[in-house]
Amino acid sequence: MRTVILLLIAGNSLPMFGQFSGLSTTTDGSQLYFSSTLRLRGSDSSDAPKIFSHGATFRLVREVDRDNSVPDHQTNYYMLVEPQVSGDGKVVAYTSGQECYQSQSETCVGQYVANVLGSNILGSNLPLGHARLSPDGRYLVTCCVTTGLLPQFKIIDLTTGRSSPLNTLSGPYLAGDGLQAFADGGLLMVTGATANELTILRNTSSGCTPSTQVNLPFPPAQARLNRNGSMILYADDTGRLVAHNIATGQETVLESSSVLSPWISDDGTLALYLKPAESGGQPEVFVQNTDGGNGRLLGNLPEGFNAVTLSGDGQVAYAATSTGRLLRIDVETGATGQLSGPIPLISDLQPCALPNISCTLGTGAVAPGSVAWLLGSAFPAQSETRSVEVNGIKAPVFISSASYLRIQIPWETPVNQRISFVVEGADPQPFESVKTANSAAIVPNPILASYQQSNQTGAPALFHQNFSALVSESQPAADGEILHLYMTGLGPVLPALRTGEPAPVNGPPSRIVNSMSCMANNQALLQQVPVAFAGLAPGLTGVYQVDIRAPIGFSKDDELTCTITDSTGATYSGRASLP
Repeated sequence: MRTVILLLIAGNSLPMFGQFSGLSTTTDGSQLYFSSTLRLRGSDSSDAPKIFSHGATFRLVREVDRDNSVPDHQTNYYMLVEPQVSGDGKVVAYTSGQECYQSQSETCVGQYVANVLGSNILGSNLPLGHARLSPDGRYLVTCCVTTGLLPQFKIIDLTTGRSSPLNTLSGPYLAGDGLQAFADGGLLMVTGATANELTILRNTSSGCTPSTQVNLPFPPAQARLNRNGSMILYADDTGRLVAHNIATGQETVLESSSVLSPWISDDGTLALYLKPAESGGQPEVFVQNTDGGNGRLLGNLPEGFNAVTLSGDGQVAYAATSTGRLLRIDVETGATGQLSGPIPLISDLQPCALPNISCTLGTGAVAPGSVAWLLGSAFPAQSETRSVEVNGIKAPVFISSASYLRIQIPWETPVNQRISFVVEGADPQPFESVKTANSAAIVPNPILASYQQSNQTGAPALFHQNFSALVSESQPAADGEILHLYMTGLGPVLPALRTGEPAPVNGPPSRIVNSMSCMANNQALLQQVPVAFAGLAPGLTGVYQVDIRAPIGFSKDDELTCTITDSTGATYSGRASLP
């Protein structure tokens, strides 16, 4: 048996992922609330979205464990997003969502419900829709988009429990994402009769009645109402940012295009927003008076920003980046403090390296002893990777780049349970990214391997008997030739190896303890494919080598299915379409 150098090719960098979202702060900026799939360092929280706060320190505010036992292939409402905090910090609203699971053929729709902390009025009667809280903490409106269902668009008085339904099939609705739609006194900004109109509703004891009609020259894609109801800050579809004085009708264009995430101060005099730099590139943080004066850059970083918020008094801004930095910025002086980050984010887990081939986890599980690729962003360089832990067990790291890590799942990892993956850099942060996956003893997956040349088709490769080349159209397999395929997840071996130990080049090979059989399927013609060897690949760590004998007429276009049968008779199959 010959040692092969396994060449694993990385594709383009993955897109950036926001690690903090839904930033919301109090009037004085002393408390920040946000949603994140991260968890506090050293905690045992899951990778589901949770609600956190920051005052003197970071604190987990709310977490819900995922439950798949509910009917209709839906989870419970465990994904917690979009927190909003009242100006005094006493009331917090957030949105919780559920998702479909099991087969994609199941018919189910995502739903959202509004939740409130600091008020017991709602009890367990949570309305459908996204939660939007008034700055005084008195009113809640449920709004915006749900998948397949209309939200229950209504205003709820959190002091009395009285609710006023608003929506019909033709509206009104909140403009855009519905943030900063409330002003004090029960004023609520909604869409008008035409695309260029906004209506200010007043919530009274007799219900909601129109108070002010506002006609705008540009249809608003996003709109913000200041706390006393005197100023509207809106962005149209092109990202043009405009301040509209409700009393006078005066319009002031603050930016001509590309504005994201606008916010307005309580008194209506200050606007905060994201916008790409003049030369293009990632979004930066800008602030400007709503009369058009004193516009200035407030924050820029190479990775750009993906979320911002402004305190009601206009003195404090918070900004988050795609790499897990969370900043507190003094608006007047520009002084910036970093609260967290950067933080490695694990976005996916795969048994192969290339993003352009099908390499999902065969049964949604991972197997001890095999290599795996952690995909994500902001991973440290190999020399800076402090550790990768799988269920608290340190895992060997073979390759580390900004967008992926190649590790071995420790042989000691428990099976048939949910396990966690955590990456920590050289500079520990308050948060850590966790990715969870099911574990199983056997999860067969063919992987891409290349020897002396690249497999341009992006499919699992078969090597000729002498490892001199890949099986191809110009170099087909000979009848009876031994061919080699690389896989992961084939289960325990004998002799057993320690975690991180490569399979021996000389000496007894480590064979899988269970039996394996393979079948080739070419245009519905099944052929038995004899297995000459199945075990750990000599000289490699966490990679299995399967040697098959090509039957008469074996084609490179066959679909190869290899099946392992364990001691209980259970079978586990991995399938590959060969190049």
